[in-house]
Amino acid sequence: MTIPKSLILMVIIGLFLIQSTDVLHTPRTHANKAACQDVTTSNPTAVITKESRKILAYDVECLPTSMLYRALRHITDSQEMVSPQWSSFYFGKYVIPMYRPDIGTSKPAFYEIEIFSDVRRLKSAGFIILTNPNTTSANPNPVSRIDYPIAHWNSNDISISTYLLRKTQDKIGNVMIWKMDTLSYVATRNDQIAGQIGNMPMPLTGLTQAEFNNYSKVISSVIDTPISTVGDEKATGKFTRTMSGPNEAVVSKLFSVVQPSSFSDYVSKYTSGFKPQIDSQRLRTVTDWTYEKRIAPNESTYSIPVPENETTVIPIPFAGITSRDVAITDTKNIFSSATIVQSSTTQFPVLRLVTGARSASLKTATAKVTVDGVVKMNFTFTLIDDDTTKSVTPPVTSKSGRNHYVWHSWSAGTDAQQRMYNQFDYAIGCKVGCGGVAWMMLFGWYDYRSSAAGGSIFSRWNTFREGGIAAGNASTPAGIAPATNNAGVVTATRNIRNRISTFCAFGSGATFPWDMSGASGYLSQMQTGLAINTHYNSVGASEGRLKRYAAEEIVHRGRPAIIGTGWLSHYPLAYKYRWYTRPEAWNEGWGDGDDVTYVEQFYVNAGWGGAGNGWVSASTWFAGRATP
Repeated sequence: MTIPKSLILMVIIGLFLIQSTDVLHTPRTHANKAACQDVTTSNPTAVITKESRKILAYDVECLPTSMLYRALRHITDSQEMVSPQWSSFYFGKYVIPMYRPDIGTSKPAFYEIEIFSDVRRLKSAGFIILTNPNTTSANPNPVSRIDYPIAHWNSNDISISTYLLRKTQDKIGNVMIWKMDTLSYVATRNDQIAGQIGNMPMPLTGLTQAEFNNYSKVISSVIDTPISTVGDEKATGKFTRTMSGPNEAVVSKLFSVVQPSSFSDYVSKYTSGFKPQIDSQRLRTVTDWTYEKRIAPNESTYSIPVPENETTVIPIPFAGITSRDVAITDTKNIFSSATIVQSSTTQFPVLRLVTGARSASLKTATAKVTVDGVVKMNFTFTLIDDDTTKSVTPPVTSKSGRNHYVWHSWSAGTDAQQRMYNQFDYAIGCKVGCGGVAWMMLFGWYDYRSSAAGGSIFSRWNTFREGGIAAGNASTPAGIAPATNNAGVVTATRNIRNRISTFCAFGSGATFPWDMSGASGYLSQMQTGLAINTHYNSVGASEGRLKRYAAEEIVHRGRPAIIGTGWLSHYPLAYKYRWYTRPEAWNEGWGDGDDVTYVEQFYVNAGWGGAGNGWVSASTWFAGRATP
């Protein structure tokens, strides 16, 4: 029997409409929220299989509305200028809880949302790690938390949990994931470490709060200047050294490292071992959490500033919402247009608001978002001035265009120019350490960028030689620093590791900041005119000047810089930097500049072969730079 072409066409159209309906009318997030437990104060009970491992998880619908809104606002703010990969995005079905020893195991400290670029959730598009807002008990400040509202994120990688679970060896028992500090993650099973990303921060002993306070504003510097500054064909590899600030003899006596006997022993020593650093980070996050509290005082109330004469996009964390579900009251005529927009390539709709001019009087409008007959979000929009005529002092340098909610971004070269080196076993049960890998990634970047393939812009091609040894040829293809580990990179990294006094600590390779300058010995051996300088805070207190050193290297010179993250634990290579401003007071908007706060972030090559990279707060206690 011959099937009529008209019937075939009707079937094809019908299938297309069904698929389109699936995309545009997915179930409303939080429709079953009444059945969810309070995920901010308790642990999940659902067990899922992920990467062939069992792990506890929450349904993404169980996250509080304010947390979903925080994640969606971050995507909305980032996708145009920083993360075009998120022009199409869908949340994974589950969120993965992450723990930290000072919070304990009675509730998660963080939540990871996995993001995909396709509706079937097959193409990874990164992750967002959110800090649990219910983590205030250990600090008297009512708006401080253990970490920044968004602690770590990336729009171009697999999720942290996916990578960790793939590394986890044993398949028996449930996996628990711990976020130890900024870039340190551990997977445990039956109280044993089963997988790891980044260096484990080693608990300290002997450091008093008074000593921490005394040294938290003090910087030490070690600056090497090459005697010969010509190209590497005539470089002598000889330097002169200038030092300032407290030296190793002084700072090395402030504290010592504790070597735990087991993971449970490590957990028991964590809180006391890092108390000054943890409290210091809590204080640094107060401004960010104050802003979050002003935006979302509670789960159903939202206060949003909308600049005049501009289009503002407000994400709605309920899939399937239409204009029938949103009631807007605008008696002061703030908006010239207000529409609900649902893209076929995103999971959640947005409220697109176009504002008019601001008058002398304060103008507000309201909106209510209803889900299944229940009001879930009450918005109050306040019309504020724009910042086109305001004088804003940027953290590093000015850039054309308005400042509010617009990311100003710089990159030291491209992602492809990065040398994505990885740690490896230096000895049985001990990694080579992030310090040596960070220097090798920086030296390798200079070597590649000095080659014809990399652009020939620095004339410092001796920073890597064939085989990783001084006798190796630097001008052949084998003498160009490769993109990933090879035998030569391993040899060179071992060389650097031994020069910076890296030591084994609970499976990780740890390096004190005052020893990092020892990497200059490797440069001397390779006979290159490249020199380095290191600046650091001895007790691991993040310092504004150190942040500026690293940011200026990226912004003004187009070069990566090594930074220090976590509790004196990790040295990633920062090669992107971004900032924006936001208002503190809704009644003034950007006012005269005295009520503006800055958000600053670094994008880091974490030194794990490309895994675990991403954007983190620009806070740092170390800045390592090279001078070509």
